[in-house]
Amino acid sequence: MKAIIKTYPSNAEIFVDDANDNRHISVSYDFQDPNFFETKEEMRELIDEWLEEIKDVENYEEIAQALEIQLEKYISEE
Repeated sequence: MKAIIKTYPSNAEIFVDDANDNRHISVSYDFQDPNFFETKEEMRELIDEWLEEIKDVENYEEIAQALEIQLEKYISEE
C-alpha cells in the first residue's frame, strides 16, 4: 500500500492509495492560520503527528521528504 501526496502553496493532501484503506490527511502549514499553531516548532510537531498516521505505507520516506521540501519552501517564502 502506498500513499499519494498532492502539494499546494500552503497545504498538502495525502491519500492512502488502497481500495480497503480510505485514510486521507489534509496537512496545513499555513503559518498565518492561528487555528493550527503559533510557532514553526508547533507546526513541525503537528506535521510529525500527521505523518505518524501513514507510517505504515511503503513509500513513507518519499512522502515525508516531499512534505519536508514543500514545508521548507513555504517557510522560506514567509
